[in-house]
Amino acid sequence: MGEDPVRIPLAIYNGRCLDDGSAPVAIDLALLVHLEWLTVHVSLVVAQIHDGGVSLVADTKISFRHDETLTRQSYRNALPKVLVLRDDLAIGITGNIDEHLLERLVRLRDSSVSDLLAAAERIAAAGFVVAALGPRQQLWHVHDGEREDASSRLRCWEGDVRAYDLFQQRYHEWPDSMDSAFRLLSSMQWLCSFNRVPSVGGFVTRIATTSDGFRYAADPMTVGPWFLDALAEATTDGVNITFQAPAGGDAQGFQVLPVVGRPPTIGALAYLLPEAHTAWLFPHETPWVRTAIRATSPEELIQSAKTLYGQSLTTDADG
Repeated sequence: MGEDPVRIPLAIYNGRCLDDGSAPVAIDLALLVHLEWLTVHVSLVVAQIHDGGVSLVADTKISFRHDETLTRQSYRNALPKVLVLRDDLAIGITGNIDEHLLERLVRLRDSSVSDLLAAAERIAAAGFVVAALGPRQQLWHVHDGEREDASSRLRCWEGDVRAYDLFQQRYHEWPDSMDSAFRLLSSMQWLCSFNRVPSVGGFVTRIATTSDGFRYAADPMTVGPWFLDALAEATTDGVNITFQAPAGGDAQGFQVLPVVGRPPTIGALAYLLPEAHTAWLFPHETPWVRTAIRATSPEELIQSAKTLYGQSLTTDADG
């Protein structure tokens, strides 16, 4: 646990990242973007004003332009698409995302909302949902340089149209009396868990409005195996159907335990996979850098994140 993280210029051979796993690895996704090898595809971000606050939900999937096997490894290759910038400001991003884009946004963490929106308008490669708390809750949608105040509609989204249509169908299967935050979370979990849309998958990230402002929500999740291939065989007793994970897929189910930032690093986020003895940490200062931490429990992850990377995490964020 005392090893320093290693930031490596990833070796690329036949479209693969080479990492011997000998130490925690900080992976800079921008290296691959600049080589035109990695594309962070559309995904889906949904934000909603409800119950005196705002909730945002999104997936974390990265799509690799030249490698379907890596694209299928959506839990190993992940990037948060919603960011807690400060207590009263959060942003969701879809499209082609690289380090420089995220760095520009994070640099505006302490700027005015107007400055953040103006910066988003100048970025043509991505779409944005911006949420702010204050005297009233506000939502903005920014796409292709156009800004729209979506606050009066109480809902704002950006991303894959087909994914949003399915999200809406799932959301409205729940009765209106059901908690809105639960409906948002459940609908995004359904999309991510069952591979309904190729551009949406991986972990589910939710930002909630708490008594202290915006915080990541620590929503546990159980992920079953992602079966895509089926083999049907006729027998005298009928038809036997065998499911198997595709090449590069994982046939094992597992738990996902989000462990989330608390002051002073409220923008930090980690996903713990206890069965894999691994967590992915996205630091408050550099949420585009994915760092592997060896841990089997939230307590071990919290201690390592603090000792090795100066990140304050908790499992107790309300929301």
